[in-house]
Amino acid sequence: MMLIVGGVGQGKLDYVLSRTGLGPEDVAHSPEEAESRPIFCGLEHWPELDVDRLLSQNPEVILICREVGCGVVPVEPEQRTWREAVGRLCCRLAQRAERVERIAAEGGNWPLADQEFHWAIIKASHNEYMRRLYPIINSAVDEILQISPSRQRMQDIALGDNRTILDFLLKRDEEGARCAMSIHMKHLINTLQD
Repeated sequence: MMLIVGGVGQGKLDYVLSRTGLGPEDVAHSPEEAESRPIFCGLEHWPELDVDRLLSQNPEVILICREVGCGVVPVEPEQRTWREAVGRLCCRLAQRAERVERIAAEGGNWPLADQEFHWAIIKASHNEYMRRLYPIINSAVDEILQISPSRQRMQDIALGDNRTILDFLLKRDEEGARCAMSIHMKHLINTLQD
């Protein structure tokens, strides 16, 4: 099984179709359809999905889910509960997936995608200190990006470094990921000092 995640309008389904050579007729939009089709799109609408049943019927399915946990926390309790359930489902699926990919379309909102990438890593690490510190770091980075003449260079560095960090995470290489993150921070500090 493969899990594809990304924000609204990031081209997740187009990416999967182009990589697999499959067509729209191969895409399921409900758990029942997903038992016999190679792609299941719209996973966020099924937070109570019976993962064991689906994977027993279709172990090679490609699951596509919109990221719903970023941005402003909804006021309505039902929306908060739904977001939490989708997030937990994706965590369970990511643990079982052969591969997890996060899609961010070219020309998309790079700072937001970068923030979401780092937030996902922090949440997965269960590091309470970083969970509390991240909003402060995020705010400072936002201010820097507003005035920095090196914005494009920072974006290029961040995308390359994030790809390296993700490669180590996918290999479950904790030490490699830690070193890659340290190098990433040094790259960005050096760019700001230039």
